Amino acid sequence: MRNCKFKKERYLREIIIPEIGDKGLNKLKKSSALVIGAGGLGAPVISYLAASGIGKIIAIENGKLEISNLNRQIIYKTADIGKSKAELLKNFIKSLNPEIKIEAYNKYADYGEIVGFSKKVDIVIDCSDNFETRFNINSACIKNKKKYIFAAVYRFEGQVAVFEPYKGPCLGCVFKEVYEKDCSCADYGVLGPVTGAIGGIAAIEAIKVLLGLPSLENKICLLDFQNWNIHFINMKKRNSCVYCKGNLIFKKNIKSAVAGKHRKITVNLGKKKFDNVLNISLSELKEYFSHISRDLEISVFCDKGIKSAIAKDILNGMGFEKVRKISRL
Repeated sequence: MRNCKFKKERYLREIIIPEIGDKGLNKLKKSSALVIGAGGLGAPVISYLAASGIGKIIAIENGKLEISNLNRQIIYKTADIGKSKAELLKNFIKSLNPEIKIEAYNKYADYGEIVGFSKKVDIVIDCSDNFETRFNINSACIKNKKKYIFAAVYRFEGQVAVFEPYKGPCLGCVFKEVYEKDCSCADYGVLGPVTGAIGGIAAIEAIKVLLGLPSLENKICLLDFQNWNIHFINMKKRNSCVYCKGNLIFKKNIKSAVAGKHRKITVNLGKKKFDNVLNISLSELKEYFSHISRDLEISVFCDKGIKSAIAKDILNGMGFEKVRKISRL
């Protein structure tokens, strides 16, 4: 902790909860969390975790405060426009609760960064706003065997889930559809208080996980605040998921590519299988590559050249520019 004595009085309202008590408070004090994103969702998550006495919080937020953020990112001020949100967040949390340790980084959360940071914490909370980052979080948590909280918002709606992807279903098992273009709040809009409500629920689930209390594990909660509909959907592991139980060559090469170790992969679309390449069907192409960085170099091959030509057009249409057909392996 910092040079500030841990004051039990700060947490009296938590301590008197039977499921928490002194033992639970001490457990939270020793716990750590990684939060990806410090916007409409991340700001309330981090604030409530800090106020609840989580010992250490690492936050990653890339960008400066814009005036359009202020309808929902209420820890920031009009006078702060143009400043680094990571630095603003750090100062806010220090003033909110100087007893906890806060690290805030102004950088893009790529796969390698998330793998490195998630090793250091007990839980990860996904408050990002694009599926490339979300799937990088998913893959990093599989690698490091970390539970993580998923939170998302859309207009009057929100979603919260608890993933334990190295055991149960992962993000790829649930969101298997192709996201050719990520959308953000700027595209579809969001009501400010919805981000606060969903962020609060995500913080509650994170605290429950850290305390070992029953949580939304393997379930996703869908909330419609306009019509007051709440649904719980059981998540199931999908055998064909390329992230947690898929093609091993794909997982090895794609994850290395995302981490920056290399940027090349060969895809075989033919019936005959080969070693050290990705063997998939044409129908699986979009699912495998929809969430991968577009600067990957891809070579495609098939028996007669027809499928590889189609695959090249599909991949080019998805934004991959470095795609070539090869005649043999």
